[in-house]
Amino acid sequence: MFIEFLFLPFQLFLLFPYLSFVLAGTFYVLFKRKKKGVLLIPALSWLIYGVWECYMWFWMKTVIAPIRIDLLLIIPYLYVISTIGVVVFIAEKK
Repeated sequence: MFIEFLFLPFQLFLLFPYLSFVLAGTFYVLFKRKKKGVLLIPALSWLIYGVWECYMWFWMKTVIAPIRIDLLLIIPYLYVISTIGVVVFIAEKK
């Protein structure tokens, strides 16, 4: 149940992989505003994920039943790094 809840928001990125570039751009804008290197890490992570997911999106169309084991590592990493980025941005505001 918890795993399904964890992976549910990422269904959107699996269907529309280019949306990850929006998050990469958002974190990049936050990085430029705050000049905190920590905010560049989620920006680059989402950018790399976007490129990877676009590649995988085309690859999945060539196989019958794609099993995405890579998401078991990628999704928790993106959750953690994005949460850290948001916390750093909010903490710097105060």
